[in-house]
Amino acid sequence: MHRALLIPEIAVEICEILPQDDEIEDHSLDAATSSALAALAGTCRMLHNPALDVLWRFQTSVINVLNCMPGGVWEWPEDGLGEVSLRRPVLPRDWERPLFYSRRVKYLGTGSDSHLDMLTSGFYDMLSLCLPNEPLFPNLESIEEWDPDTYPITYFRPFFGPLLTTLCIGVCQSAAQLSFLGSIGTLCPQIETLYVRCSPELAGRLEILSVLVKQLKHLRDLTVPCLDGEALDHASSLPSLKLTDQPSNPVGRHTAEHGECRALITRMDLTCNDTSAAAGVLSRFEASSLQWSSFVFPGDTTANDIARVCRSITEVQPYSLVSLIIASGAHNRVHGVADPAQLELYSISSTSLHPLFELKNLTLVRLSGPVGFDLDDGSVTDIARGWPQIEVLELKSSTFKHVTPRATLRCLISFARFCAYLHRLWLTLDATTVPNWEEIQGQQVEELRIQQSHLIILTVPESPVGPPLAVAAFLSSVFPTLELVYSDDGMHPLRQGDSGLRDQWKAVTRALPVLRSVRGEERHWADRNSNAEERS
Repeated sequence: MHRALLIPEIAVEICEILPQDDEIEDHSLDAATSSALAALAGTCRMLHNPALDVLWRFQTSVINVLNCMPGGVWEWPEDGLGEVSLRRPVLPRDWERPLFYSRRVKYLGTGSDSHLDMLTSGFYDMLSLCLPNEPLFPNLESIEEWDPDTYPITYFRPFFGPLLTTLCIGVCQSAAQLSFLGSIGTLCPQIETLYVRCSPELAGRLEILSVLVKQLKHLRDLTVPCLDGEALDHASSLPSLKLTDQPSNPVGRHTAEHGECRALITRMDLTCNDTSAAAGVLSRFEASSLQWSSFVFPGDTTANDIARVCRSITEVQPYSLVSLIIASGAHNRVHGVADPAQLELYSISSTSLHPLFELKNLTLVRLSGPVGFDLDDGSVTDIARGWPQIEVLELKSSTFKHVTPRATLRCLISFARFCAYLHRLWLTLDATTVPNWEEIQGQQVEELRIQQSHLIILTVPESPVGPPLAVAAFLSSVFPTLELVYSDDGMHPLRQGDSGLRDQWKAVTRALPVLRSVRGEERHWADRNSNAEERS
């Protein structure tokens, strides 16, 4: 039996639904929402605390909290310039009202609307001497968009508390700023999301960042420029981790001297400058429980490098893996078909992917390369055979520079035969020639007319197309539930001359509903005739 909400719970729900979705996402309330929450807090006792919790949840400075202190404490400059000073010593009772509100603050950001630049580091030094024993924001969970060069650590040190779970730090550019990182793990042991960037020239960053990471036992999302072997071993022991490195120095270049350490992990998202760094990280993880993994590389990653990554993934035997993303060169904006030298260096063949075919439990595969994939019908058949459980398959190239497709419409029959659960496919192919079923059946008995009733969306970027009605008829005969065919991703402008190609594929999509209806009638009469024959 479903439990009914209690009145206090209903009050919380009422206040929580007032902010719009974009306000929740941006952690910022507009004037209308703030006024509504303030009115609720001031007029209804039951809604008082829930409304204040939502109203104070996100702050961009300490000014609102300090304005709750008695009027004679601070001397504020009239023009907003100059130093903020104390008129008299701060008494313990002066903090009672500010702490009543500051305990409700969960997120502290330094966005464009922040007032932190109105307060100098000298003010924060003074404030830290006046604070009570507990942190100013004792329930603070997240500090975001912090640039130590604009807002030094002295601004934020009074706010660090034991409940902090998200800390996003901009570029550390001095030894003093870097030194403080070593104590964050002790001050905030519950951190789950940590984002740190450091100047590449800053000495000692490897040691400090490694010390910090080894102190944190609950990490789930880690973005750092470098780690030593021991820190990587610690990261590998965490049950779920999104691991990202910055371009300045790839994670995984440093090896541990004390030997190999392998531990369980369910998720790993890794961004590296090169594939050797990714292989180094992979070698430290016991992948028997790995379920989700993604790898992002620069646009100059070669096909041989991608093949190396595929082999490294298979070597750790992640047979439980259900989701795999390998991306490189997604933002190449040079117009035209790739020249022969680029094709040889960057085009990815099915041979590069062969090691991944051992991962039979994959349900989602997203792969992208600088110039895409050089596949023929046989290669596509190998892919379809390799991943029989696949539900979403995307083989992407750059929007503007790509391999001329060799796979034809006929290769789609392989997905109908071997991938019963596939419902979304992204593949560049040559659709100028429509296969003839009679010829197919005459050439290969195993390619008898077969239907797959799960595919709904087909994306065919940069794909030449023949007569739209004939193409639609073939697609509908193989995938009777197909609803949409896209010729571009909708996010990037089309290459010059591709508008006509898009119009032709739109004509294919427009024909699909009529053909689906025809296929439905065909199935109805076929079933009816079959039943009649059985009765007779």
